[in-house]
Amino acid sequence: MKITIVIAGLMLNAIFLVRAQDDTFQNEVDTININGLEDLKSALQPATLFTVLEAMESWMPTLVSSLNWNTQMSSNIILNYYIDHSDENDGIFEDFLAESDKIIADLETFFELEQLNKQGRLASASRLNCFVIKVKSDFTFGTLPDPHLLFYYLDPERDPKYMQRFRHEYAHWTFGRIYGEAPSLFYEGVATYAEKMSGKNPDAVKFRDISFQLEDVPPINELADNDSFWKCKNNYTISALFIDFLVSKWGWAPLKDLYLSSDYDDPDIQNHFREVYGLSMEEVEPDWRNYLESGQELSFSE
Repeated sequence: MKITIVIAGLMLNAIFLVRAQDDTFQNEVDTININGLEDLKSALQPATLFTVLEAMESWMPTLVSSLNWNTQMSSNIILNYYIDHSDENDGIFEDFLAESDKIIADLETFFELEQLNKQGRLASASRLNCFVIKVKSDFTFGTLPDPHLLFYYLDPERDPKYMQRFRHEYAHWTFGRIYGEAPSLFYEGVATYAEKMSGKNPDAVKFRDISFQLEDVPPINELADNDSFWKCKNNYTISALFIDFLVSKWGWAPLKDLYLSSDYDDPDIQNHFREVYGLSMEEVEPDWRNYLESGQELSFSE
């Protein structure tokens, strides 16, 4: 299960990055008993956060059944929302579906989608079932626990660019419902690249303004391993730049083929990459480094 969490506006991976970077988020509790929203709010503490999110598949059905949801539908989205904390931001759901459909249309154009389905996945025509709880909280997080299910615990005051976060999750769904998944380097790279680059982004800044040392970027064959990816600083940005490198050089077609031949936990990802691109990751490495060192102006949002 891939989980993105926003704490004070910073996006972290709750299972991997938090564990690697901050000991206060270690799993210190064996079990979490969540039977409703108040239990969830009480459980979302630094010492128990990892346990709460890891156990989501067990407590989410109970939470969903315990709340009286407002439901709206569009051709792409089934929006179920619940307002726990009422304030001047309650109107965010009025245009949510229209804005979401516009984002998904942007993504479909951006990805140059074809109607192909990965074996065993639901039809591409299926809608995304969204459960959004509007709260007042120190923790804002979203996750796709299932290919066609999005859960979002949202404080729009803490995370005012929340629709950018939804664009990221919609990118996972829009691309993944047709092509499936691949290891984190590609899975998060595609979603982050699309989050930043699809549609019109008024908050764009230039690639030159992104601050990380090129010598701190691990080799591709290391980043292709999920554990190594989540230990890497700036992993979201690096993965998005890697996707831009691949798409700029070879187009979308081989990347889609890679997804179709791979999965999130793919132990043979390096061989699959070689089969699709005709080059090993080691052979691609010099061109990738040249791309990074060129400092070309790639628009990216903050």
